[in-house]
Amino acid sequence: MELKSTTYHLDGDGYRVAYWQSGSPLAKKVLFCVHGLLGRSRDFDELIEALRDDFLCIAIDLPGRGQSDWLKQPEQYSPESYLPAISAVLNAVDNRPVHWVGTSLGGILAMAAASLKLANIEKLVLNDVGCHIPKASLQRIAAYVKDPLFTDQQALIDHIKRTYPSFRDLSEVQWQRVAQYGSRQADDGLHLHYDPAIATNVRLGSNEDVDLMPLWQVIECPQMLIHGTASDLLTQEIVDAMLEHKPDLELLQLQGLGHAPPLMTPFEVQAITEFLKRSDA
Repeated sequence: MELKSTTYHLDGDGYRVAYWQSGSPLAKKVLFCVHGLLGRSRDFDELIEALRDDFLCIAIDLPGRGQSDWLKQPEQYSPESYLPAISAVLNAVDNRPVHWVGTSLGGILAMAAASLKLANIEKLVLNDVGCHIPKASLQRIAAYVKDPLFTDQQALIDHIKRTYPSFRDLSEVQWQRVAQYGSRQADDGLHLHYDPAIATNVRLGSNEDVDLMPLWQVIECPQMLIHGTASDLLTQEIVDAMLEHKPDLELLQLQGLGHAPPLMTPFEVQAITEFLKRSDA
């Protein structure tokens, strides 16, 4: 995995967006992995390793996360403001056809990019996000967008385990990677890797349901929907509505997992890999 970056402009200011790249630069298609609200680009390492021989693999650090620049104003942390960064990365790889894997926010951004024709998405994997976002799930997420301070990486790992119970069955090596790329060192100690100002818009936008059906239903490419059956963001009712609109939607249900499945276990990786590589999907 090679850390790369490019630049983009937002509201007249220039910013740097970072992304991790692996695979053949000559590959005809791009695997584009986009993490969730507070997720990490390196959460996709196992999936990228499985697909690097067939794709040019990209995992982006969304603005305000990881190695990407923080934005100047809290209100800029919105899906609309992330799209210029995404476009800059896709432009850097010549806008080749994209197989997009998006977790939560990363899936929402796929819907927006497809509707605006910012990306040529040939296949789409939506990880625990669908055509409707209940406000109760947004309020739960808003409650944990904080800036805790940790004395060491083990304390940070313990925090992530409490906050994301869906991250189960991970190896010690995987947990160490989550801690390494999910943290930043400051003068006062260890913090989570994101700009705390992200919390502002999350809280402001958590008072009502979000209807994404107009964005989602225009996407015509083959899709896989990953559903943690204990998720409060992608409920069974939402899954049923999506299947009604798109009966050919490929559904992967992970029993007992909440929001959002980590996509790091062999079962998850194999299922996604088979879908993305299948020529008749």
